[in-house]
Amino acid sequence: MSFYENAIAIGRFLHPDNEKGRCLLYVPLEESLLISLHENTLALQAGDCLLLQPDTPHTFTAPPETLLCISFSPELLLQSFLPLVSSCPLLMRFFGDCLRRTKSVPYLHFACRQDDVRPLILSMEKEYDSAAPYREEILLCGLAGLMMRLARGSWVYATVAAGDDSGRFQEVVAYLLKNYRFATLENTARHFNYHPNSIAALIHRETGNTFSHLLRSIRLKQAALLLTQSPLSVEEVALRCGYSHLGHFYKIFKEAYGVTPKTYALSRHADAR
Repeated sequence: MSFYENAIAIGRFLHPDNEKGRCLLYVPLEESLLISLHENTLALQAGDCLLLQPDTPHTFTAPPETLLCISFSPELLLQSFLPLVSSCPLLMRFFGDCLRRTKSVPYLHFACRQDDVRPLILSMEKEYDSAAPYREEILLCGLAGLMMRLARGSWVYATVAAGDDSGRFQEVVAYLLKNYRFATLENTARHFNYHPNSIAALIHRETGNTFSHLLRSIRLKQAALLLTQSPLSVEEVALRCGYSHLGHFYKIFKEAYGVTPKTYALSRHADAR
């Protein structure tokens, strides 16, 4: 018997009770549906993909006949699958949790708006139903390719366990400190393979403020540093910190520090003499 035999199963709504200890990937092919998961109710649109940790409790509201499920074993991850997705930090983290039997990220909801993966999934279903040679190996390659296409071309909604928020928040702050000039909520979320709403919610839980407020704070602190410790003009500082409109920079800087950027720079230089 091949190691891969029975490592992957594909069917129209495989019953969770029959898939204990296995990762589940649900794909509504034609109809939208609701799923109750933890304390959330998720709306899956046709073509979305929902990836669940093993034994994650969930129930569907009237699952349609066009709901496809791909089930695969954690042992498959360890033996063959993990190296194929090692370039994607979010997938590595999720599958690492599978192997450790922890659930800091219990599910990933891929909202497939740019890359329709249903043709690939249907071809995998056809391959699974066949008795052709090397079927399991072809399915393994197909599953790895599917995961990477999801990571590349989808918004990702994810629930992160509360105890893991702090570490992820620090990663976001570190990214913003390095990329504050051109950072936006969208490209920050894309960097971490999360949906913008997930990043915004994380920041709000940790600070009570919005993404825009956090980014503005980082930019203005950097601006204050450059105004006092560099020979750059106010206009150059504004551009370095992501502000192309000088009037807007003056306004928000004065709101934060009580004086204009030019006055702030002159006063600090005077204090240093």
